Amino acid sequence: MLLTRAILKYLFLPPGLFILTGLVAFLLLKWRPRIARALLLSSLIGLYLISTPTLVKLQSHWLEDHLALTLTDKRIADADAIVVLGGGIRTRPAEYGGDVLKVGTLNRLHEAVHWHKQTGLPLLLTGGIGRKIPISEAQIMQQTLSSHYGVEASWLEQRSRTTWENARYSAEILLPANKQRIVLVTHAYHMNRAIYSFEQFGFEVIPAPMGYSSSRMDGWALMDFLPHANTFDLNYKLMHERVGLIVYRMMYE
Repeated sequence: MLLTRAILKYLFLPPGLFILTGLVAFLLLKWRPRIARALLLSSLIGLYLISTPTLVKLQSHWLEDHLALTLTDKRIADADAIVVLGGGIRTRPAEYGGDVLKVGTLNRLHEAVHWHKQTGLPLLLTGGIGRKIPISEAQIMQQTLSSHYGVEASWLEQRSRTTWENARYSAEILLPANKQRIVLVTHAYHMNRAIYSFEQFGFEVIPAPMGYSSSRMDGWALMDFLPHANTFDLNYKLMHERVGLIVYRMMYE
């Protein structure tokens, strides 16, 4: 199932989608030249759009609809725990000599530590074992928490490989301990899919989004319409989340 999902993701999201469309256009060029030209043009337009900050702004406006959590939010007083979702691992980078967390995961941990120190709530770290790492992502997160912040998590969830499994296996740990109201820490663009997953398993979620993709929704500039290499990756993540949320609601309704 995971392999199938990975193949479909790479085929039907950029840049695989544009490559696939280009190949189809090439095959049709001799027999259906008008269709082939239309496919090539659509690929070029799509490549341009996904490289622009304009699309980032639009997508983040659709996805990142939860405000940042503040201490004035009265729901915090009723929370039982803080749950931090793993965001990926760098496997054996040359400068460290061992597996380390990606920057996005570090930022999630930083946000979680902030709320842990503000509220005293216990932490659950969730992230399983991938194909290329000998220990779980949750363990590496705990090592980083201990060495960088002097903080120890109360629970490690080490079996999950997807957001849905993050919620499923976290429920097996927290709900028997009567920890139902959680402060959920993940990136703003990922929050809707995470909330949906955790609510399906009976959690009451208090969102603590971080790492917003765009903070300039109040205006537009010429540079927003020019392609940028680093914008491509961000637009891909936003598209992945939009598709992922639709798929989750179809699969896990």
